[in-house]
Amino acid sequence: MHNSLIFINGLALSAGLIIAIGAQNAFLLNRALRC
Repeated sequence: MHNSLIFINGLALSAGLIIAIGAQNAFLLNRALRC
């Protein structure tokens, strides 16, 4: 039970990081394409 909780926590953290990095990359790509 405790292990699955840690696993889900890590999964959520990883997903959050991926989404944040992806959003930043998309923003930078948009800026680069407009210039």
